[in-house]
Amino acid sequence: MRILLLIICTLAVLSCKSTKESDPKVEHATQQVEANNVRFIVSFISIGSGTDQKAKSKLADLLKSLEIEFNTVSWGREGETDYCLKLDDLDSANQVSFIEEVKELLEHSELVRYKENATCREDK
Repeated sequence: MRILLLIICTLAVLSCKSTKESDPKVEHATQQVEANNVRFIVSFISIGSGTDQKAKSKLADLLKSLEIEFNTVSWGREGETDYCLKLDDLDSANQVSFIEEVKELLEHSELVRYKENATCREDK
């Protein structure tokens, strides 16, 4: 009985091992930008009690002060919103520093998510 159990456990462990290897030729997402993607998306999410309005105000103030163009997409029932930023007016080095600045500004909020070089949601 022990031998049978040992064989079953060994087969289970071996069957879980992934044989797929990562492709070294795949470029990092920041280098592979599709035409319909935007450079940076800041998503304000909710977990049952609405979005972080203070964080949203901080971002809006920063965008206004730097005169950065953006589109907003509302997608949830509790004020969930995406800020879609193309950042076409900034060169690539300034885009990276701007993205880091936004992440530092909003680092204390648990209700903010980020995407780079992604497609913005469709407005509801």
